[in-house]
Amino acid sequence: MLAPMAGAGERARSARAARGEAASSRLAAGLLCLLPLVLAALLGPAAAGAALPQEEGTAEGPSPAPRAVVGEPADALEDEDPDADDERPPAAPTADGKPRRFMIGLEGVALLTPALRPQLIRVDRRYVGETTTLGGAGVFGRWRAVDRIALDLGVRAGSLRFQDAEKGDLVAQDLILAELGALLFLARGEIGHLAIDAGFGGLAHQIRYSTAGGLEGTQRVGAALFRTGLDIELLLKRLAFVISLRAYGVITDRDRTSSKGTIFEGVDPALRSAPVPVYQTYVIGSAGVAYRF
Repeated sequence: MLAPMAGAGERARSARAARGEAASSRLAAGLLCLLPLVLAALLGPAAAGAALPQEEGTAEGPSPAPRAVVGEPADALEDEDPDADDERPPAAPTADGKPRRFMIGLEGVALLTPALRPQLIRVDRRYVGETTTLGGAGVFGRWRAVDRIALDLGVRAGSLRFQDAEKGDLVAQDLILAELGALLFLARGEIGHLAIDAGFGGLAHQIRYSTAGGLEGTQRVGAALFRTGLDIELLLKRLAFVISLRAYGVITDRDRTSSKGTIFEGVDPALRSAPVPVYQTYVIGSAGVAYRF
């Protein structure tokens, strides 16, 4: 009687042990499944990927090469050349594929200059400030020697008239500038280009006098000039729009003034010199359009 009861107790203990082992196995499997999530939260996605078991045939190794996108050449996937911008042509090419490097254009000009202070005919300072603005026009040519450097040649002129409405006395001022410069392009886009420039040249200054009493005269004097400024180019297929703002240093040789006319007869020799300072600063703004070829 005791033997059968002992056998039944042994089988019950074995069944409970088997159920305990199964529960432990399921718990261990659940913990293994949670391990990647815990590692991902603590160490980031890389650790979680490393903790996952690898499937057959997916052993670690070098990443496969990127596949080419359908419809694009394989070269498009290569890294772009950092100097590719320097190889961009300066403008839309001509029909034979050559870049358009020359332009010739016309421009409107505004010249901000120190005001004249003539002694032969008085100008009322109540109506003329420290500076005056001459309006005019110019013609220029530009050659893009290389992508970032261009040479510029220009001739610009401006005029201004002072007239006494009561007496009828007239003072007329005319300027002609001829200059050569170089441009360095700092930024170049598909259409817009930005450059700094510097140059030098010469200036011809003419001052004409006319009084109500019939006296007339003309003074002419030359000057050397140096310039620096900013330029903007907007390049289209055959046309270009050009905007410039420049500062000029002007040095005038007043002793070489040429004075002719009846108004200078019998006057003090000091009055025969042009009524302009030896050193001056001009500011000139211009905007124009050019044909490119």
